[in-house]
Amino acid sequence: MAHGHFGSGFIDLPLALHNALTEAILSSLVAQGFQRMILWRGCGGHDLREVVDRFNQMHQGKALAFLPPHPFHEIWCRLADPSVPGGHADSFTTSISLYLRPESIRQDQIWNPHSTAVDWNDPHLDFARSSSTGIIGDPTHASAALGRKLWEAAVEEAVQTFKMVAEVEPLTEALDTGS
Repeated sequence: MAHGHFGSGFIDLPLALHNALTEAILSSLVAQGFQRMILWRGCGGHDLREVVDRFNQMHQGKALAFLPPHPFHEIWCRLADPSVPGGHADSFTTSISLYLRPESIRQDQIWNPHSTAVDWNDPHLDFARSSSTGIIGDPTHASAALGRKLWEAAVEEAVQTFKMVAEVEPLTEALDTGS
């Protein structure tokens, strides 16, 4: 579960249900003939290593799921200011939104709510303990120009991940699936 207990309109999924739903989706894809699946996680509370490991053991030689690490912090540190805190609705994501969908951002309402740090490995991550706004980090360093650079780097990282997965042959080959 990510962003647990974060207010009106948010749907909390218990961790066991989230994991079971992910397993069901993977199994459905295998039944349809998919052999390789990439799980690209959102922010926080999505530690799916056990799900991926169990799935890969159950479908060994038939299908393989990959769980690549998040590239976003490394991209931010390379292209922007590593001293600016980040995490959720921060300068990274706000910059990308300003680049891709500027009309969706109310720029006059961007401010630094001074959230506290979160434990991204906590399976019961509750943003309400760290932020009264849902923002983890500082969104005030965002710009469309930076968003373009961040978006292009994130897309390139995804392309490289897809290429790595596509080159895996045969499926019984021992792999580092990111888990």
